[in-house]
Formats: sequence, structure tokens, C-alpha cells
Amino acid sequence: MLLSRNVELVYLSDCVMDMSSREIHLMDLYRGELESWGWSYTLPSSSSSFATARTTEDKHRVELHSAPRVLGKLFDDERGMKEYLAEMEKCGGTSRCRPPAIHRLLQSRACRGAVMFGDALSKTDCKHIISKLSECDTPFSCAHGRPSIYPLVDLSKIPPKGKFEEF
Repeated sequence: MLLSRNVELVYLSDCVMDMSSREIHLMDLYRGELESWGWSYTLPSSSSSFATARTTEDKHRVELHSAPRVLGKLFDDERGMKEYLAEMEKCGGTSRCRPPAIHRLLQSRACRGAVMFGDALSKTDCKHIISKLSECDTPFSCAHGRPSIYPLVDLSKIPPKGKFEEF
């Protein structure tokens, strides 16, 4: 089942995760957000009593029924789920909070198809790229924070108009 263009829902069998009482409480609390990303699961029957648990020493088995597959990678691991739960707890469970493992995957893939220094571009390609960059929130850096533009000319070294004979 396709959740979006790049997120596919994968049904699982015999997949369990060992979670602490606190993590089970968070899974119960943020169930809607987790399900919107493609995770479905069955919590232990007494999950409401886990809300006050403070220890992470105790472990409980959670049956995982489905998980998201993003760009071919299946996210059915315990570590990724725990990391997302911790992130959800920090951001208060807002829908703007993305699973960190999925976010890292998207970041790593974002630059693979990018125009690289030295690539030949037509005038049409350049106009299209500049047009698209104007729509970005951060047009001067990639998803990793690296610069996406590089100065080729020091503008302070270009003489004012009409002064080229001194240059």
C-alpha cells in the first residue's frame, strides 16, 4: 500500500520489539502520528498502567504489524522506533516531527541527483534551476547544510562600468 509518492506501507509477520514501559506509553500517546507514517502495532494489554513508569529497565513485547518503506528501505527496527519516540516526546508530538531515521535517509538521497560543480547546463536548465531555487526556504544550502552555490568571481575586483581599461 502506498502512503505517499515515496512511502510504502509494508505488512509484517512475526515482528516484535522489546520496549520499556515509558516507550509503550509514548507509543500509545502518539499512536496517530506513528500510524500516519505507516507503523501499526499491538501494545501489551495493560498499556494504560505504563504512563507513570519512569524506568527503562523493564521490557515488554510489542507486536509490529506494519512499517514504512521509504525509497526501498524498510523501517521496522527497534532503534529507529525508539529514536522517533524520543523525538516525538521532545517536540510534543506535532505532525512536523519526522522520524529521524527517515529524515537522514531523505537527506542522504537529496544530493545524489543534484547538479554538481562542472556539470554542463544549458541556458534553459539554468533558468529552471534559478526559478526553482527561488521557491526554496534555504536556497543556498543543500539538505545537509552544505553550500549549494559557490562564488566564481570576487565582485569587489570587477571595476565599475566604463573602467575596464584599468583592469
